[in-house]
Amino acid sequence: MQNCIKRYNLEHPSCPIRKFEPHICRHTFATNMQGLPPKTLQSILGYGDISTTMNHYVDAKPNQQQLAEINAIAGALS
Repeated sequence: MQNCIKRYNLEHPSCPIRKFEPHICRHTFATNMQGLPPKTLQSILGYGDISTTMNHYVDAKPNQQQLAEINAIAGALS
């Protein structure tokens, strides 16, 4: 992967790809799957301690997205 990015960046210096590691995909997945029950997400990621999953892999979503999700849940409850 790093070699591909290096070649791309050499050919396209005006719009390079920043450093990318496959591990970043775990963070993105965990953040995007926040709608799952936390214990389910913990199981998918393979951690025995929920605090590892929530403190190291799940990032807060942007405020607008949080508000949209809260409104969707509130709408489903009413």
